Amino acid sequence: SFSLASMRSVLAALRGTPDGRRIPTIVFTKGGGQWLDEIAACGADCVGLDWTVDLAAARRRVGERVALQGNLDPLVLLADASVVAREAGAVVRAAGPAPGHVFNLGHGIVPATPPENVAALVEAVHRESRASRAGAARCEGKGLRGVGGMGRSAREKREMKTHQHHPMKRLIL
Repeated sequence: SFSLASMRSVLAALRGTPDGRRIPTIVFTKGGGQWLDEIAACGADCVGLDWTVDLAAARRRVGERVALQGNLDPLVLLADASVVAREAGAVVRAAGPAPGHVFNLGHGIVPATPPENVAALVEAVHRESRASRAGAARCEGKGLRGVGGMGRSAREKREMKTHQHHPMKRLIL
């Protein structure tokens, strides 16, 4: 709770610039999954998640209140390129196609990481993100939601349009 109070204080000081521009903010607490609801309510636009947090479960918990950042285990980058691609794809799929995800490692890069694995990661995230958005667009065009094919209500469509201007729309490497 001490850390959260300090975060709130810093976030309050960053609410805007003298010329009125809004400053998007991200908070990260390693191992903070157990406090996700409290962190999501602290006033930041985005919550960073380490690799120990299930991204899909975190999205269900916080909904669209905040964007989420993360959360590939950095040790995955020490494996071969096919493992890197598979695991990066799993993170992107867990985040889903909706805006509000910043792909990132779940906590720093290991110094021994081969640069070619970082390149494989960037390629995999771009490929999987494009595929995810294309799949969502195909479903939306057919009046379907997500991969499950459930219909999207008019209210959900209005909410999606509202969130299109959220400062933390999906950002990728």
